[in-house]
Amino acid sequence: HTARDLLDSLHLPIALIDGDGRVEMSNEAWNREASPSCLFGRACPVGASFPEFLETRGRLEFAAEMRQLLGGKRVHKTLSWECDLPENGAVCFELQIRPFREDLGHWILMHVDVTHTRRIEAEARMRAEALEKLGRLSPREMEVMHLMVQGLANREMAVRLSRAVKTVEMHRANLIKKLGANGSSDVVRLALIAYPELRNGN
Repeated sequence: HTARDLLDSLHLPIALIDGDGRVEMSNEAWNREASPSCLFGRACPVGASFPEFLETRGRLEFAAEMRQLLGGKRVHKTLSWECDLPENGAVCFELQIRPFREDLGHWILMHVDVTHTRRIEAEARMRAEALEKLGRLSPREMEVMHLMVQGLANREMAVRLSRAVKTVEMHRANLIKKLGANGSSDVVRLALIAYPELRNGN
């Protein structure tokens, strides 16, 4: 198999560049899928200088780092850049640059879709923050919060907890204040982030 066949057999958008950063070869996925990535707007064509391509798209920091790497001024032999964190369904791409044939000064460029990974990381951070906030609540306030998630009214909570309605109202007001919430819906949202299993009534 030729290098072209090898590149085209890969699903990731990949290009081969020389020691000056000029694109020598790219696979079909690069030509097809690098275009909609939010990194550059379109694929860098074969024969073009990738650092210059970055500069024309305002990615000056990326271009400078790449020139340092190609010039041997970086200890680490790989680079990775990201764009557009996955908020509101946006796609997050990472451009990875790795040595391919160091004896020939060739490098591999890869566009990697890391949207799913970044979304999981973002959800984990949100959950950690929610758990930290809920850690401020007393055991009784936590009980009231769980009943709020279930949609119980104050009177129903009072029966469930064998407490006076005014006591439940006090716990409810206290936990809303401790969490800095704007109301019951905010509390429920925070609880579901911290404890996703509550969505199933657990």
